[in-house]
Amino acid sequence: MNNKVDCVYNICCRIDNYKSLYKISFGVSKFEKVNSHISDSKKINKLIFIAEEKNIIPNSADYINALNEIPYFIFSKGDTQALGAILSFEKWIMYNIVPLSDNESGLPMYEKLNQIFDGILNNCSRLGLTIRA
Repeated sequence: MNNKVDCVYNICCRIDNYKSLYKISFGVSKFEKVNSHISDSKKINKLIFIAEEKNIIPNSADYINALNEIPYFIFSKGDTQALGAILSFEKWIMYNIVPLSDNESGLPMYEKLNQIFDGILNNCSRLGLTIRA
């Protein structure tokens, strides 16, 4: 990766790919329902706020733990939890795109963002994943 913009673009492509695969596998209606729960979630907003306040990057377990406090996701299957966590991760990226772009350490950030994405999928795989991105 040459810079932070490339880094963010790469991870956003992976996120968009997962979202597309989810829509194909489970339908747009189910995708929109999950997206709505993430968009309206006080738990996810709190996670993002605390991370910003402490100047930290939430890891994959942070996203999964926040999801497990939202009733809709408690008994969800792996793919739905993965989508919720990935949408939460995307939301964090969108709130932090300028700081990410201005950071000088491109390769480590690239690795960190991909590590979070892969960690979400690995954490959710115990619940059964049909989508791999």
